[in-house]
Amino acid sequence: MYRHTLENRQHHLVALIGPAGIGKTRLAEEVLDAVSRGRTPPTILRGRCPAYGDGLTFWPLAEMLEQECQISQSDSPAVVAEKLSAAVDRVCAPRLGPEDSRAVAAGLGVLLALESAERRVSLPDPREGDDAGSASTTLFQSLRKFLKAKAESGPLILLFEDLHWAEESLLDLLEQLGARGTDAPLLILCLARPELLERRPTWGQHVRNYATMSLSPLSTEQSHQLITELLKGESIPPDVRLRIQAKTEGNPFFIGETLRMLIDNRHLVRDGGGWRWSGDPVDIRIPDTVHGIILSRIDLLSPLERRVVQDGSVAGRVFWLGSITAMGLPAAEAQAALERLLDLDLVEEHASSTVAGEREYAFTHALIPEVAYGTLPKTMRSAKHLKFAGWLEGIAHYADEFLEVLAHHYDDAWRYRFETGEEAQDTARKAIQTIRRASARAKARWTLPEARRLCDRALRILHSAGLDADVPLLLELLTDRCEVVKWLDVPDVVLEDTQRVVDMAAPAGREDLLARAWLNRAFAANDRGRLHEAEEALQRAETLFRSLGDRQGEAETLEMLGFTTEDLRGKLTAAGEAYRQALQRYGEISNAQGVARTSVRLGRCLVNAGEIHRAEQLLAGALQLARQSHERISEAGAVVGLAIVAHLTGKSPAALDRYQEAIAIYLELGDLMGAASAHRHLGMHHLRMGAIDEAEAAFQRARTLRAEYGARSESAVLLRGLAEASLARGDLLQAAEYAEEAMRAVSDFDQLAKATHGVTLARVRASQGREAEAERLFEAGLKLLEPSEYVVDLALALLKYGEALLVLKRRDRASPVLRRARELFAGMGCAFFAREVDARIAPPVHSAGS
Repeated sequence: MYRHTLENRQHHLVALIGPAGIGKTRLAEEVLDAVSRGRTPPTILRGRCPAYGDGLTFWPLAEMLEQECQISQSDSPAVVAEKLSAAVDRVCAPRLGPEDSRAVAAGLGVLLALESAERRVSLPDPREGDDAGSASTTLFQSLRKFLKAKAESGPLILLFEDLHWAEESLLDLLEQLGARGTDAPLLILCLARPELLERRPTWGQHVRNYATMSLSPLSTEQSHQLITELLKGESIPPDVRLRIQAKTEGNPFFIGETLRMLIDNRHLVRDGGGWRWSGDPVDIRIPDTVHGIILSRIDLLSPLERRVVQDGSVAGRVFWLGSITAMGLPAAEAQAALERLLDLDLVEEHASSTVAGEREYAFTHALIPEVAYGTLPKTMRSAKHLKFAGWLEGIAHYADEFLEVLAHHYDDAWRYRFETGEEAQDTARKAIQTIRRASARAKARWTLPEARRLCDRALRILHSAGLDADVPLLLELLTDRCEVVKWLDVPDVVLEDTQRVVDMAAPAGREDLLARAWLNRAFAANDRGRLHEAEEALQRAETLFRSLGDRQGEAETLEMLGFTTEDLRGKLTAAGEAYRQALQRYGEISNAQGVARTSVRLGRCLVNAGEIHRAEQLLAGALQLARQSHERISEAGAVVGLAIVAHLTGKSPAALDRYQEAIAIYLELGDLMGAASAHRHLGMHHLRMGAIDEAEAAFQRARTLRAEYGARSESAVLLRGLAEASLARGDLLQAAEYAEEAMRAVSDFDQLAKATHGVTLARVRASQGREAEAERLFEAGLKLLEPSEYVVDLALALLKYGEALLVLKRRDRASPVLRRARELFAGMGCAFFAREVDARIAPPVHSAGS
């Protein structure tokens, strides 16, 4: 696989699957050692997924970045930023240039707790059927650029260990990296237990260059050979060997641990050039599981050695001498025990430490700390977690260095006290405090499922610890959760939580939280199609934010008001005014990203209203600002808007170039839904230019991208495009099926979409000769569109109505309809469409003598 990666200069994603102890790590190490001794040795970066802790989503990526940048845990944020910048500049600047290199470093900074301002994604457009984004597009873009540049300078291998413990967002990110590719020799090697595929059966299957390998147990002959090699060729009694082979079932780690246990408890003793059984010949007892074997080995340790193993397990697989002494053991005793554990091959010492000035150790297998931790009584676990967390905070020079790890340990410290009958409110508050900070960071990184789990955990601790009477804290936690779940399409949770905040915030003197509750409530009401409720909530939020002097909150509210008013009300004038006020507020606080994003929104609003020239000017300015502020989502949105303008004004080459540019940006960002939307617009342009094959290919590519993303439903506008393409091809049956499905996919509350999709179905019905049904559909659609301010949609609907009347041989009725459409197109400056209408108005040319 590595040779194929090297020779073809392509990325590959490989998953090595097998149960604990089967030899995944050993096999990987042998492979890495072999390729490192080859003619083209790769750079190898390693990362391990922790077995605990929500919010540790990108921990293995951070470990890899620290290796590449030679960053240690004791480095200050300034030093970390300097090392990151230098390393990224060394890798990326020769290929991307200094400006892009700086942007990549800024994007990767979130992996190392160098937080930048949170980047909000654009609000989803219900008429596109978009879902809110669930991954940090900035991080994806930066990571992909960095890995591509690194691999182009020499082959690169990323080793992810224990991927079965990975959080969902990391699994999604790795799939996106694989699906988008790097066109460079990059091998992503993932080691995981079968639980990974039990949890995500289809993981990796959307990646073109993906392979999964399952490791099988050793055969009887191979087990025999392994036993011989482990005992350095010395003989072992056949009955003992057969018993070991039967119990261990070909698991290499199980075999090795069984031999160590039998030797440690002196059941197997060396006798000349071999080994003999010292116990009862018929009493060869071996535990049934590898966990049982490890437990037996731990039971054979001295009390001091057992304590060191247990204390080390509190930290996880990796621990430090200082973390052991922090739990009360004198350094000399801890060191003596560790020397003995090294001899027993239970732990190993790392040549270098991630914590400056500390000796770092690791258990030789991931199962050892799992089993050792299970031997700790619950009454002792809380105190040990608190001591470890205290030590960690003491050696962490900066507050957020180990934030997610601290959240885990304070959480466990409280939980084990609670399980023994205590409320432990002081510990509960400490846990809530760190969990909230970890959740905020997960949200800033746009790992929303993990952020929500942290929010839920903080609320459960508050309730269980009897802290409900702390109303301000309760309101803050409810608000935290709303700020996350409003992007996860769970409006019921938002409505329930915001109602509690609305009821309790004013009496508690927290108008800031009340304002935020109304804004979040508007999100949920909008999702449900409760438009009056959404607008009322936004008006309340705006009033409160203004009274508080919160310009950021006011700007967000006005932006949301514009979005709701435009897309679901059809009141473009009112929406435009809201967007302009939002632009003013963002400008007052120098929020360039907000200005760029809202400018794109206003530009698209002007396009819908038929103010094409003004829209083009605004979108061009938004594009320039988005590029200056490295706001790539807004850049892509501006490019799509300019492509639509070019499409409407008949500048086909410019439209094609813009659409392809937007698609490239979206794919670079890993935004599959954005790319799908741009492909849909491209398909409509091809269709208008008579390129039916190209149009259908673009529509089908959009469907594929949506499927790769995991969209929960079909896009109504995409189905409508497919219907129009089938109609142009003359396939009336397929056109009708698509048009009918599109109508079913439209939300009940989206009346404008019902109108535009109904018009397409009416055009199909006319071609089928179903005149009465076509007339009813056109009448219903135009009745909704005439009073709206969506001039472009009205003009296109009239054009389709005129075409339908021509198909039905009602030329006398078609002419005034088409003239009305032409008048609208001409008034917008859409000369290309005006000429199309002229061609339909012109009477048919009859041949001489006909």
